[in-house]
Amino acid sequence: MSDMRVLMISLDRGLLGQAGAGDVLARHVKYGERVGKLDIIVFSPRGFLPASPSASVDIWPTNSRIRLSRIADAWRIGRTICERHRPDLIVAQDPLFTGLVGLWLKRRFKVPLLVDLHGDFWGNAAYWRESPIYFFFWPLLSYVVRCADGLRPISTGIAASLRRSGISDERIQMIPTPVALDRFVRPDPEAVARVRARWPGRTMVLFVGRLVKIKNVPMLLSAFAAVRRTLPKTVLVIIGEGPERAALERRAQRLGIAADVSFLGNLSQDELPALYGAAAVTVLVSYAESLGKALIEAGMAGCPVIATATTGAKDIV
Repeated sequence: MSDMRVLMISLDRGLLGQAGAGDVLARHVKYGERVGKLDIIVFSPRGFLPASPSASVDIWPTNSRIRLSRIADAWRIGRTICERHRPDLIVAQDPLFTGLVGLWLKRRFKVPLLVDLHGDFWGNAAYWRESPIYFFFWPLLSYVVRCADGLRPISTGIAASLRRSGISDERIQMIPTPVALDRFVRPDPEAVARVRARWPGRTMVLFVGRLVKIKNVPMLLSAFAAVRRTLPKTVLVIIGEGPERAALERRAQRLGIAADVSFLGNLSQDELPALYGAAAVTVLVSYAESLGKALIEAGMAGCPVIATATTGAKDIV
């Protein structure tokens, strides 16, 4: 462990204990073990309390009255932290609103700023199809990226897009999101058998991800409907939640496959290995995907994968 102090600014409410967050909190506790102190400011509505999940990690929700005030509230909390103990590094989770706060703190306290690029939005119109905010705020986003001291894309494709826009190599370090590989290697045979017993005699196609437009799950449902015409003993299991769930369930009804599609909602990381172990294939058909952790997890569990040729899938497959 070093004696480095890091201030992180995040949008991920999974750090505050929200359901369906995967291993996000555990990962950040691990990050904290590698530095002396990690303070994390999380953009949030009211109703959350500060937390200290480990001796080296403190989490500070903005508890904002309205969405627009989260920027100012994050700045206020960050300024207080920096005045008490100036950090050695500021990390912003994205180059938009958290990046803007990070840039203000960088200039006020003369601390280097590292900006993460988790989304494949840099010059990618398919990403903007779901999140047009990136189109409208492109001048601000671009300004933050060009003012940051360092950039951390999570795939080689995003790094290449940054280079094509004229950003120098020395400012770019490609670091994927860590995956707890050991968790998925050799799934427990008894747990795998229990999963298969839920759909006896059926071949399982598995999807794991958020139910949002960019994941392109309607195409997966249409493809599955075609598969069932020649392979009727097939079941599609969908893990995840999101705003598109109701529409996807209606689509499954219209396609006549609702009885063979199981929406299981969010599951814990401990439940996923057995599902990967029981599946014949894991499918990810996103319009854009900066990484695609489900592909890594499935591969470690020995499950074949099929994916659209997104930036992340090209790296993984």
